[in-house]
Amino acid sequence: MNPYPNSGTYPVPGEQDMMPTVEIRPFTYQISNLQGIGTCERQEDSFGFVNALDDEKISRRGLLAVLADGMGGMSGGKLASETTVATMRGDFEEFDMSGDIPRQLCSAAAKADDIVFGQLAGKGGSTLIACLFYREKLYFVSAGDSFLYLMRNGSLYRINAEHNVLHRKFEDRIADKDISLRSITNERENRAVTRYIGCGKLRDPDRFVRPLPLYVGDIVMLCSDGVANVLPPERIVEALESPSVDEMCRMMNAEISDNPTGQYRDNYTALLIRCAY
Repeated sequence: MNPYPNSGTYPVPGEQDMMPTVEIRPFTYQISNLQGIGTCERQEDSFGFVNALDDEKISRRGLLAVLADGMGGMSGGKLASETTVATMRGDFEEFDMSGDIPRQLCSAAAKADDIVFGQLAGKGGSTLIACLFYREKLYFVSAGDSFLYLMRNGSLYRINAEHNVLHRKFEDRIADKDISLRSITNERENRAVTRYIGCGKLRDPDRFVRPLPLYVGDIVMLCSDGVANVLPPERIVEALESPSVDEMCRMMNAEISDNPTGQYRDNYTALLIRCAY
């Protein structure tokens, strides 16, 4: 299990550490999702899939999954998240699958950022995770503090960076060759998001420079912080060990609904994709 839950630093093991001795060959994807409003007045998370129900299209162009969390405390969260999902889905339809896929994902994210910034003038925004499953490999782009997890062989890894003040402080400390945590983890500002769709001129979204090979049994989970900030990693692992993706979602939804986290609970959304023959 990842030893750094909610720290803002998520070291990803090298491929040899993560790679089971399983033959790579074409497989299918088992897909499910969960979503709830929490105690909010409205749902500001949005999500979407492309080609989820068409194996032939998945074989030719891949499966796209997108999750966007409209940012609380800012105006137009629902508009921002819906626009983000729609833009990523629309641009994906024009992708050149023989071209530079990471670059195209980043370009689509930048386009979504421009559109949302134009709609809300920088006064609203959304997080983004977009995952492309293509030829048994995973590509992704992300901005903000939503979570992208990979569960492999019973171990859970977070594979995207968290773009918030805390993460930026860690980066600054590392640049200064200072890896101590002196006083930086308890400041209220630490959860403020520093990079998101709608900030204007999105710079350096998180992504894979080259894709991650996938293997049968791998489970990829995209989720908003309304899931990951309520369920600790060990509870997520327990849910992801269920026999079906629908049961995984049912277990997590029940855990979140029953979790006594105080009077306020954020919107929550998770998308699950399991690799199978």
